[in-house]
Amino acid sequence: MDGATRTESTWIYLAPKRGFESIYHQPFEAMKLEPIEGKLLGKQVTYPQQYAPDLLVAVPRNLNRQQYLIEDEHLPFVGFDVWHAYEIGFLTEKGLPVSGVMKLVYPSNNPYLVESKSLKLYLNSFNMEKRGSTAKEGIRLVMAQIKADLEKLLQTKVEVQFFDREKETGFDFEEYAVLETMAEMETITFESFSEIADIFHA
Repeated sequence: MDGATRTESTWIYLAPKRGFESIYHQPFEAMKLEPIEGKLLGKQVTYPQQYAPDLLVAVPRNLNRQQYLIEDEHLPFVGFDVWHAYEIGFLTEKGLPVSGVMKLVYPSNNPYLVESKSLKLYLNSFNMEKRGSTAKEGIRLVMAQIKADLEKLLQTKVEVQFFDREKETGFDFEEYAVLETMAEMETITFESFSEIADIFHA
């Protein structure tokens, strides 16, 4: 459960054709972004071992928009930021590992966007956290916590979805079952977790 969470973002913007192409002429003011994004980017950071909302970093959107003469009050587009976090996970109160894919969506007209590395480290801080007596309850609690933390950070409404399993195809896995979906798992307590690097071979 100490593996890194991979995040991927997509920006969906719709812009009018006329007048938009003429605003790309000012140099990028990178120095304004460095004090904010430089908090974690390009640095070796120890992965958190417990829930750490203070890792989240908000980047003001207007710092990047100024180079294009885009004003927040008169945006030439509408759209959303869409993030996919792969292999987000946590433990139930009995220690059952629960993992899945999480999708985040928030509008592009809010004041901030979340810095990608800070989001990755924040989501990893849930890996060894124990939430909920069952997997279903744990998912609800973790998603509610993430939603609350991001809405506070970004000052906007954030949609959060959790996908805990793919559609069953039967391909290569007919004799196997997803651990957290087995009924008897709710009665078992998991107490020991260890890392075995030797199982990986070049």
